[in-house]
Amino acid sequence: ANLYLVHTDSLKTAFSGGGYLKEGSLAGTEVLAKENGAVFAINGDQYSQGTHGPLVRNGIWYRENLNKNQDACVLYDSGVIKTFTAGEYRMDDILAEGTPWQSWVCGPSLLDGEGKPLRYFTKSREATRRITRMALGYFEPGHYCFVLARGSADGTSTGMTVTELADFMSQLGCKAAFQLPGGETATMVFRDGIVDAVRAESRAVSDIIYIADPEQGGQGK
Repeated sequence: ANLYLVHTDSLKTAFSGGGYLKEGSLAGTEVLAKENGAVFAINGDQYSQGTHGPLVRNGIWYRENLNKNQDACVLYDSGVIKTFTAGEYRMDDILAEGTPWQSWVCGPSLLDGEGKPLRYFTKSREATRRITRMALGYFEPGHYCFVLARGSADGTSTGMTVTELADFMSQLGCKAAFQLPGGETATMVFRDGIVDAVRAESRAVSDIIYIADPEQGGQGK
């Protein structure tokens, strides 16, 4: 999905259950997309499975304790996206780049500072397996992409390794790219229907990333 946005706050996030850490409220990406008036949506980073940040959503900070074992990705209100390597950044480094609008931890980051594909990744487990992958890409302020590379049990689609995903994001021309949870979690939704997913109904998630009118949509600004 190739995305051009006039306003940064058109790229929103939403928690399942309508709020932070609502217990027993997980829902499919398509359900959360509909609830929040999304034009387009993908699954988020499953923030509820962790206890560390950085975690800022729609300009509101929820966690400032950093996870030293995971990369981070930050969208600033200027429209710029920066990625940060696990164990090599502090909160001061994040804030020095501007005012965060969204952030995600999971990863890994896929490209270096020059937009070239990385060859060594923070999260190496299953990195060499070809499975369903999801990624967020950044070209320039206001220009982004969502990528779902689907693997299937019948072999009609092989998915990608992390290295192949990094290569692909670089070939697209992205300056930064970040992997999000894949497998059966990976889901892409346009308006009221699923564009692509491993299953007919997506796995329940704790958060989504979505596109909406800056003056509309759920928990956004």
